Amino acid sequence: MKKTTLKKNSSILFILLLFSIQNIYSQCVRSTEYLSVTSNNSGNVQNITTCSYSNTEYNTINGLILGGTYQFISRTGTTYGAGTQNYVTITDASNNVIAHGTSPLTVNALNVTSVRLHHAIDAACSGAAACNNSQFQYLPNCGIPSGLASSSFTTTSATISWAAPASAPSNGYEYYFSTSNTAPTAATSASGSVGAGVTSANLTSLMVGTQYYFWVRSNCGSETSDWSSIGTFATTCLSTSVPYSLDFETLSPPLLPTCTSAVNYGTGNIWSVVNNPGSGFTNNTLRYQYNSTSPADTWFFTRGIEMVAGTSYRISYNFGSSSTFFTERMKVAYGVSANAADMTNILFDHTAINNGALAYNQVDFTPNADGIYHFGFQAYSITNQFNIHVDNISIDLSPSCSAPIGLATSGITFNSATVNWESVSTASNYEYVISTVATVPTGAGTSISTNTFSTSVLNQTTIYYFYVRTNCNGNFSAWSTISFTTPLAPPANDECIDATVIQLDEATCNGTNTNGTNLGATDSGVEAAACFEYGENDVWFSFTVPSNVATVDISTDFL
Repeated sequence: MKKTTLKKNSSILFILLLFSIQNIYSQCVRSTEYLSVTSNNSGNVQNITTCSYSNTEYNTINGLILGGTYQFISRTGTTYGAGTQNYVTITDASNNVIAHGTSPLTVNALNVTSVRLHHAIDAACSGAAACNNSQFQYLPNCGIPSGLASSSFTTTSATISWAAPASAPSNGYEYYFSTSNTAPTAATSASGSVGAGVTSANLTSLMVGTQYYFWVRSNCGSETSDWSSIGTFATTCLSTSVPYSLDFETLSPPLLPTCTSAVNYGTGNIWSVVNNPGSGFTNNTLRYQYNSTSPADTWFFTRGIEMVAGTSYRISYNFGSSSTFFTERMKVAYGVSANAADMTNILFDHTAINNGALAYNQVDFTPNADGIYHFGFQAYSITNQFNIHVDNISIDLSPSCSAPIGLATSGITFNSATVNWESVSTASNYEYVISTVATVPTGAGTSISTNTFSTSVLNQTTIYYFYVRTNCNGNFSAWSTISFTTPLAPPANDECIDATVIQLDEATCNGTNTNGTNLGATDSGVEAAACFEYGENDVWFSFTVPSNVATVDISTDFL
């Protein structure tokens, strides 16, 4: 009897021993930390890294909610959400095991605010020096909706939708929408609600051509979740007729005008509205801001405009760049929809914008068919250039008296400049206004019979705006504009003929201390000796060497 009992007891001990070994073996604790992140506790999946090794590494996750429920994920490969599920072990900061199992692993009621996610291929703690992607997610008691989307737009309605959280709420969802992008708070009253299992809502009685923002939260009966991240949509616009104009002045930058749009087809930046960007543009202006790593490929589209086949129309606009060193590119076109693929009618291709100032352009065109047309401005500069500006877009019937185009400046000095423009065949003469104010004239200008204007009574370091219009025997065109900036006046000794004389004292062999500057100096065109380096803003000094002096030392301290 004792022998039999002993055998049974041995079997029981052996089974318990195997269980204990397996239990310890499945807790795969790694020794090397790779990356530490802080939880945003948003209820959405949060990425950690795309390359943790399963043979040696763990990730640290801080900022967890005490008592919260979290899901931890480890997969093979470098793509988030893809690959074969791994085996994970969750420990505290001292490597005390909290939980372990196949990914995704859910841990309830955490009693620490920081954990380590240890990677392994399987429960046998196999591993390899190969990349694995890892993620985690806070699972609130009342989960937050995600994946907000919108569709079925009309002039006064739209449909919004969302994805349910991991645990769908028992009492459905509440949603809030507004024309302001200010997020609602917990105390904000919902705009509407839907029942359990419904993940969309139809919004009606909306304003035409208006940008809307919306948020959704779960209703779990006894509580509601936090509001979701923001969603957005815009109701469609009714078409309009000419004259159509955009000066961007009533906007709060960076918002675009109602019923217009900007689309980024590349990885550079996107058109937006800014105030007073400089280079001759002093008010709200449409701007493409350069990207240091990607070329531009963004379109700005106008509202749809009704046009009649066989009718001559004119589009005009101000444009310019922020620099004379960098070269910008912009294309202007029109088509049947606000989409790059439909911009099939090229009006003008600005292949080299490097004026660093405000300029004017206009194009006359005739549609081949009746229809509603959108006009597009495409920034397509190469990588790491500067900024493009567009303002005062106007589309109207072609006037009988055309405004001057092709304005260009030359011979700009501290007090003088010349402006030229292309002749208008129907002009009897022109009128011009030169001003330091960027406001289009409302009255008459000064008459001039030629297409060239010159002046020598300007002030130094001043931005000027030159306006010119055509006079067609008493019928006047719109004003065309160009801006320029006068430089600093050069020093008196800017040229060799005006060299400042340095007096040498023969008795003491000392020269006078002559103060000078090369600010505003110009290049004299004299090639410096090979041993000299200077920035081409040279000034001139002269002195007479006494007959008994063999060497003269000169020291300078210029900018």
